[in-house]
Amino acid sequence: MSERTRSGVGDDVTLSVGLRDLVRKYLRYGLHEGICVTVDGLGRVNAAPMGVEVLDRGSNVDVIIRPYPETRTSMNLRQVPEFTLNFTHNPILFFNSLFHKQSLTLLPSHYVRPPRLGNGVDLVLECEVKAQYRDVKGRDLVIGSVNDAYECEGSKVAYSRGASAVIEALVYLTKLVALATSMSCEERMKYFRRISEVCSLPMRIGSKELRHVCSVVLKLAESLTCLDTQDKVVE
Repeated sequence: MSERTRSGVGDDVTLSVGLRDLVRKYLRYGLHEGICVTVDGLGRVNAAPMGVEVLDRGSNVDVIIRPYPETRTSMNLRQVPEFTLNFTHNPILFFNSLFHKQSLTLLPSHYVRPPRLGNGVDLVLECEVKAQYRDVKGRDLVIGSVNDAYECEGSKVAYSRGASAVIEALVYLTKLVALATSMSCEERMKYFRRISEVCSLPMRIGSKELRHVCSVVLKLAESLTCLDTQDKVVE
């Protein structure tokens, strides 16, 4: 179990120097993509891809996440204001967190109720919600204090342009799924075309597994557009 101490001011947690350095080492390039795990009041688990920003406050480290309103992540955080952030280079974990949640391996966390992922994760942050409110763009803005941080067995995946593109396509798909009902047909088509463009790389140079992922992503994205049946893309 990692070292952490209470600051004595409210519920702030002061991470050891080693843990703060660990967070800074992994999350030093601005917005990072991770998988956020939450639970509801009955303990039911949800996992979802999530962009993560770090607020480095010296003696403690906070994170910012922006779940879409009325999603399970947003609602769970209002019931149980704790979450884990799981970072990996493996695009299949991101895909499974959307399409095959039951395939994810869940392990107990050290300090918070939501579990962490056990499928080849590089870094885990255990967090408590400090504030949650609606920002000017209509998204929930959640500030979380990092209570613990630790490296895991690692994704053990070398850099792949195709894999990175799959994660990028999933980012766009998540937004399209969350906001499709409030988008115009033109906006939906814009996202579908963007997803198609991003997926063109793994469809060309990726493995069979990555091509399958992109086929599933494109099929769902297309179903959310306003295309007539005769205009739909043929696989």
